[in-house]
This record gives sequence, structure tokens and C-alpha cells, in this order.
Amino acid sequence: MAIPVLIIGRSGSGKTYSLKNFNADEVGVISVEKGRLPFRSDIKVAKVPKDPTGGEARDAAQLNAAKYSWIMRAVKNAKTKS
Repeated sequence: MAIPVLIIGRSGSGKTYSLKNFNADEVGVISVEKGRLPFRSDIKVAKVPKDPTGGEARDAAQLNAAKYSWIMRAVKNAKTKS
């Protein structure tokens, strides 16, 4: 069973660096930024689409809600695959 963990911190605090301590089959990343991991890794990265509604969101609140739903589906799917 997967346990979702949210890591939040200031720039340079070691959030990404801490991922180097995991095996690629033990961890996955859901990225809301367009960047990639700053080191070579086989860790799977799921990138949140810029607009998961396909252009149907009328405002920022709808767009944020769609991104939240996308992330929650990704977490649920990760839990069921283990």
C-alpha cells in the first residue's frame, strides 16, 4: 500500500536531494512544476497537466480544482497498484 507524503520547504532546503536516498521502485513524484529532477534517476515523475480540463475551466478556481482532482486520482491509482 502506498502512503502519500507531501514535502514542502524553502528553496535549497533539501527537498529534492532527499529523494536520492530512495530506490526508484519505492517512490514516485507528482510534479506541479514544469522542471525535472536535477539529478539522474529512474524515479517515475507524473507531471500535472497545465490544464486538465482541456480548456473548459472558466477561472483559476476551476483550474485549481481540476489539478487537485488529477493529483488525487494519481495518488489513488498509485495506492491500488501496490
